[in-house]
Amino acid sequence: MSGLKRRQETYLTLAPTSSQTKVLLLKSSLHDVKADAEFILPNHHLAAIGTSWRTPQSRYGEVSFYPGYLEWTEDMLGHHANTLHAAKIHAAVHASLFTYVCNKHVLQAFLELWCPSTNTLHTAVGEISISLWDIRGLCGLPVRGEFYDEVVPSSKDLLGDETYMSSVPRSCKYFLLAYHHLPKHSNGVLISDWVGFWFKGPLRYAAPPLCSSRKRVNEPKLSRNPSGDVDASNLPHAKDHDGPFTILHIPEDIRDETYMAAFLSCWLCNFVLPHNKVGKVRASNFKFANRMAHGECFSLAIPVLVSIYRGFRNMSTSTNLFESSAIFPIHYMYG
Repeated sequence: MSGLKRRQETYLTLAPTSSQTKVLLLKSSLHDVKADAEFILPNHHLAAIGTSWRTPQSRYGEVSFYPGYLEWTEDMLGHHANTLHAAKIHAAVHASLFTYVCNKHVLQAFLELWCPSTNTLHTAVGEISISLWDIRGLCGLPVRGEFYDEVVPSSKDLLGDETYMSSVPRSCKYFLLAYHHLPKHSNGVLISDWVGFWFKGPLRYAAPPLCSSRKRVNEPKLSRNPSGDVDASNLPHAKDHDGPFTILHIPEDIRDETYMAAFLSCWLCNFVLPHNKVGKVRASNFKFANRMAHGECFSLAIPVLVSIYRGFRNMSTSTNLFESSAIFPIHYMYG
C-alpha cells in the first residue's frame, strides 16, 4: 500500500432516487502525470536493448498430466460432492479435470503490456487487471473464508494430549507417515507417486499428445479428455481401495476424510498453488487439506492472485524470458 499516498473524497450516486453517500477513495501517486516515467513496460525495455521474445523453456507451473489424477478427481466429485460444496471448491476441483494449453503469442502480448509497478495491463482503452472477482468467477476459488498460509504442523499439534487441544485433524499425522513412506526425489515426493499410492482405481485416461504432435497414427486405447459429467453410480470401484489404509494403520472412522484430504493436498500442489518444487507434494499443505476435507472454507483466491502478480512481475522484469524460472498458476491466465 506504499503507493497509495493520497486520499481523495468524492461522492457516489447509488440510484436516481437515493441520496448521495460519501465514500473515501485511495488514489495512487503512480497515476500522476509527473510519474509517467515510472511506467516502464517490457516491450520498451526489449526494444531499447535490441532483443526479442523467445519461446520459454519453463512451463511456469502449468498443470501437468499424472496417471490416475483425472480418475481420482472424478472419484472425489462423484462421492464427496457435498463436502467440496461446503468448502466452496467444487467448481475449482471440477476445473482441474481439463487441459489448459499455452499459447506463446498470447503470453507474449500479455507480458509486453504488463506493468509490474501497478499490476495492470496498459492497453489502448486504459489500464485493466486481474481482480479477486476474476479469480472467483473464472476459477471457482473462494474469496471469503479463513486465511490460507501453509505451515508444517509441530509435533505437539500432531500428537497432542489431554491438556492441549490441537487444531490439526487426527488424519494429518498419517499424511506425514505416507510422505516418509514414499521414495524421495530431490527432497520431495513426486505427485505421480502420491497419486499411485492413494488411488487404486482403474486408469481410463491417457496422457495428452505433445503440442508438436499433430499427426495421429493409431487410435488411442484410452480417452484423453474427461467429459466433465460425473455420475457416482458409473464410477468403477477400486479393487485395492483399502491398501494404503492398511499400510499406514489408519482407523476406520477417519479413512474417508483421510482419503479426501490426500486428494486435496495433491490438488493444491498441482492445480491451485504450484511452487518452485513443481511436480512434488508439499507437506506444508497437509493441515489445510485435512480441514478442507471437513468442509472448512479458505480464501484461496487471495494467495492465488498474489502468486499470479508475483509471477508476472518476475517474468516481465526478466532480462531474458527464455531463461525465466518464475513458477505460478499460469493456467488461470489462460482462462
